[in-house]
Amino acid sequence: MDALAITPAPHLVFRLDKRGRVIDFEDVLALDSFTGTAPECGADVHRCLHPTCRDIACKMRLCLHEGLSRIESTRIVEWELGDGLPGRTVRMHLRRAPHWASTWATLTITDITEGRNTTLALREVNRVLTEMNQRRSVGQLAEMNRLDRKLRSLTADLIVAQEKERQRISSELHDGVGQWLSIAKLALESALHRFHEKEGRQDAERALQNLITGIGEVRSITRNLAPSTLEQFGLVSTVELICHELQVSRPELNLLWEIDGDQGRIAVPLQIAIVRILQEATNNAAKHSAASSLQVSLRFQEESVVLVVEDNGRGFAVEGVSQESGRGGLGLASMRERVLQTGGRLRITSRPGEGVRVHVTWARRTADLARSGAYKTIHDGIAGDGGSAL
Repeated sequence: MDALAITPAPHLVFRLDKRGRVIDFEDVLALDSFTGTAPECGADVHRCLHPTCRDIACKMRLCLHEGLSRIESTRIVEWELGDGLPGRTVRMHLRRAPHWASTWATLTITDITEGRNTTLALREVNRVLTEMNQRRSVGQLAEMNRLDRKLRSLTADLIVAQEKERQRISSELHDGVGQWLSIAKLALESALHRFHEKEGRQDAERALQNLITGIGEVRSITRNLAPSTLEQFGLVSTVELICHELQVSRPELNLLWEIDGDQGRIAVPLQIAIVRILQEATNNAAKHSAASSLQVSLRFQEESVVLVVEDNGRGFAVEGVSQESGRGGLGLASMRERVLQTGGRLRITSRPGEGVRVHVTWARRTADLARSGAYKTIHDGIAGDGGSAL
């Protein structure tokens, strides 16, 4: 394999006396870069480089004069000159010779035009690539923001559609199934008066009890699907009604609820979210946690709205419930989504055997922004030890 050939940059070398006159020179590697120069022994070095120059303010002349005046103390002086020679960029290296040498200094002039042009070209390419990358990054970020806004808008529309569907199902349950069950109940009550045999009366009483239970379930589903009390009586009364009905249906449950502060201006979407999250959290505590005690707190503070639902039930390992795996159940996912859409912060704290605490906070400014759907999303993930968060 041939060795890589390295071509040195064109250069001139002068040996100078103390006055800057040329003792001798070497121009073998000057090539075409120094066309127009006239190296000559005994001549002033400036005259050799600029044969026709008569300008006393010539940059080459001034640099040579400054370099020769400093060389004794600094030993080495080096500088670059753009257009030091016509159309060329040169590097000038002036070195003080040893005291025993017959010369005062050595001057090497190197043509670095090609190297400088290459460097400038690379810098320009790098600048263009950087700008292209920045424009692409800005464009990608803008597109991501646009898609994020569209996704949030679609999610908000989905929740609105979900509420409308809940109202439709509620109406059908109430006006359809509920009415048929009520008619069946009246018919059985009438039939009981005509039953004289013991077994028949027991069957009728059992059927009547089943119907009463079914009607109660339909009413419960209807209330959960469409909390009409929210529109009729407001948020506070709806929260009180949910807690009261839960206490009536679960008399063995020690239920305490507290509503504190002035509700003020809270948008309807956020009111619906509070009701839904309360329903989900209290139903989980009453039906699945085997809790004997349940506390509900809704506080309207100056800077925030805070909902807390806490029970002393069996609890669960929160760290084992991940958003990605989907093991959190529809209830947890529903609460998470409603909190996200209304710009709140959801924090769930639980351990096996130590109950569950659901803590949701909305900033007052977020509660007001929710009127126009301009939600700010805060999502902390999910964990499960003391400071567990969702």
